Amino acid sequence: MHEAIRNGHEAVLEKLVSADGGLAAVVDGKGFSPLYLAAALGRADMVAVLIGGSPPEDGVKSPAYYVGPHGQTALHAAVLVSEEMTKSLWCWEPTLAKKKVDNSGNTALHHAASAGKIGAVKLLLLKDSSLAYIPDVDGLFPVHTAAKMGKIDVIELLMETCPNSDELLDNRGRNALRCAIEHRKEKVVQRMCRNPRFRRMVNARDGAGNTPLHLAVKHGRDRMAMLLTQDVRVNLSVMNNDGATPLDVAINELDHRYTYPMNPEVLIVQCLAWCGAHRSLCYPDTSLKSRVGVGHGVRYRYIPDTCLRYVSKKYKRFKYLK
Repeated sequence: MHEAIRNGHEAVLEKLVSADGGLAAVVDGKGFSPLYLAAALGRADMVAVLIGGSPPEDGVKSPAYYVGPHGQTALHAAVLVSEEMTKSLWCWEPTLAKKKVDNSGNTALHHAASAGKIGAVKLLLLKDSSLAYIPDVDGLFPVHTAAKMGKIDVIELLMETCPNSDELLDNRGRNALRCAIEHRKEKVVQRMCRNPRFRRMVNARDGAGNTPLHLAVKHGRDRMAMLLTQDVRVNLSVMNNDGATPLDVAINELDHRYTYPMNPEVLIVQCLAWCGAHRSLCYPDTSLKSRVGVGHGVRYRYIPDTCLRYVSKKYKRFKYLK
């Protein structure tokens, strides 16, 4: 069966299934069942032959019929290739979507979200929206997986179908916005800042009390920090559990690095100060003017031209978000 599938011999596969349907439960040395192999190769015709074969006498399908490597199933492979196969496999064995996870705890929806397969994601959610609330072994939900991979269209679909997806936190207390920041997905952060659906994420605090802005500052994500500071919904002076505001964190990072003019840490401090961010009383106040060329008295969220030119030409002028 495996050789027939690899070489595209559908007629041979049909004869083998007719002769002995139990052959479909034979797994090769790599842990591939014939069904998984057919799905991974995108052979919808062969998948149809295999799932249309004689069912087991007791009516219970052994995992050997659909198993793949690393605990995956044929559905994990199908969502990456074809919506047609995804639908067929779901109807053939509904438990594949919800109860069958790989060795990392990923469902088929995790795989589809990670790859940005919007059609497969939509199909799976239409069948069962509760799939969006199944975490993997690290506590990552499909929305986190999509954020890590920069799949903003998938994130927006998950938010539309499951509106409280913005409240889902992984084992580290991160929401999807924090995942996007940590994995340098600037376009995701940009779209989230523009979309009212994500308003609750922008000031959400993790277990250490850090907001997404704290995180962007800490990791030196200057472009993302600028995007967040331009969003009037973002609280620039919220304190974390250590009593540090984003500006305190930025200055602390500045103290340990060279302060050449276009240093990301310098730009972050400039933007925060120019936008009116404040330091906490828990930290000694120092003059920023002598270090990075700005003071504290700016009332409006206006990013200096030097920073804007560095980020992008389209940020020449700030547009207030309502």
